[in-house]
Amino acid sequence: MAEDIFSALRTYIGKMSGGEKSAAEMSAALSTWIKESGEGFKARIEAEIESAASKMGFVRKEDLETLIARIAKLEAVSSANESTTSAGKKSAAVAKKSTTTKKVTATK
Repeated sequence: MAEDIFSALRTYIGKMSGGEKSAAEMSAALSTWIKESGEGFKARIEAEIESAASKMGFVRKEDLETLIARIAKLEAVSSANESTTSAGKKSAAVAKKSTTTKKVTATK
């Protein structure tokens, strides 16, 4: 990486001394190059951190929050199904009781 910096500086200094580029043009070009290099470094560092955290068994906060929300949704659906099922069983039992009639025998 250090060789890239020195190489770029030599090129720009050569162009500036040859009159091809002004100091302002050289400054702008170097500034752009530094920003682009910084973004590349940032991306590499983030990728390495992600890889190391993954290897150690850590998860990202966003992934954990998504998982928690999914579990809550599944639990809500499950409890709704359980209450519907138990309500259905209760109403069936009530219906069964009301449809059965008691035989009454006459006594003399």
